[in-house]
Amino acid sequence: MESSTSQRRSSGRNSGQQWGRRLAGPLIGVTAALLVPMAWITGVRADGPATTTAPSPRTTENIIWDMQAANNQLAEVADSPNKLINDDQVRKELAPKVVPLIRKLLNYADELAAANPEYKEPMAVQKSEYSVLLAFLGDQQAADHLLQDSQSKDSAVALSGKIGQLRVQWLKNLKDVPAEAAVLDQMQELARTNPNSDPLAGALMTLFQQTQNVDLGNRINKILDGMTSVVAKQASAELGADQKLRALIDKPLELAGPSADGKEFSTASWKGKVILVDFWATWCGPCREELPRVQKVYSDFHTKGLEVLGISCDNTADALTKFLQENAKEMPWPQLFDAKEPGWHPLAKKFGIDSIPRMFLIDKKGVCRSVDAREDFEKQIPKLLDEK
Repeated sequence: MESSTSQRRSSGRNSGQQWGRRLAGPLIGVTAALLVPMAWITGVRADGPATTTAPSPRTTENIIWDMQAANNQLAEVADSPNKLINDDQVRKELAPKVVPLIRKLLNYADELAAANPEYKEPMAVQKSEYSVLLAFLGDQQAADHLLQDSQSKDSAVALSGKIGQLRVQWLKNLKDVPAEAAVLDQMQELARTNPNSDPLAGALMTLFQQTQNVDLGNRINKILDGMTSVVAKQASAELGADQKLRALIDKPLELAGPSADGKEFSTASWKGKVILVDFWATWCGPCREELPRVQKVYSDFHTKGLEVLGISCDNTADALTKFLQENAKEMPWPQLFDAKEPGWHPLAKKFGIDSIPRMFLIDKKGVCRSVDAREDFEKQIPKLLDEK
């Protein structure tokens, strides 16, 4: 959902739609310019039937229904793409169930491209994403396919195969900075010889989103700055805001400003507490969907030292006040809201936040520990509370 005045984005969470629309978003990281959402390409509703009895010959719509059904199955098996990537135990347990579904999606992508030439290019992108994920999950057929492509006499196919192999290598070595740097060396050489490649720019965006190393992130941004493709230019603009956020990690962070009741508030008064910061707005559907999670951790951990601070990006004080009054028992924590500057909160602007909900975690010493806490704050909070 989008605010008409602030023109900022709200972002949904994990679902079958997320697997379908952005299999390569949080999972692989290709920019939106390279991905074509399943439901958008023909106007077919994304919440179609779980099963389809297709006539012969199958139509474009039939195939898309089946793709969405497979995406819904993926969501049931693995509700979070990020967990599949980042959690070794989850990956080991779920790979045998996930791989057949990804293979099914790969076949549907082939079928859709053959059924309608209009979708040949977007489905080629989707197929690349599926192949990378399959190879990462240990599917030898997919790994062999990437190798074969990388050796193709067709330069575009060869580049795609090389990019895919490097992305698999990157995923296998997440958080290993020297290994990530080695992959980036090869990506940088590809960028030098293919400065106008949109797929390569998208892959570099992937690397940036997945690395936790600030120096590597800066290096990726510099490589993108030197590229000439449309996606590279878009990525550079996005990464500038992302870098501003990442710069907050492991540094002291104090948040202050007028609260919804007009009084001044500062997190300095919460020294020794763990703080979950929630940038949100009442007009933001995904923000409201996250509230039960926030309410639960507050209920579970407030007496143990957790505080929650809401930072409202509402367009009017009336909208926020009404919502807070209706949910007073469920949301007892303070809310920062600047009546003199409604809409996108000044702190959101300061930190380069361009979509909500966005959640930070601040530790007992007042140091920012995460600017992406939304995914797993339930796990992070107990660990921070246990720190001395």
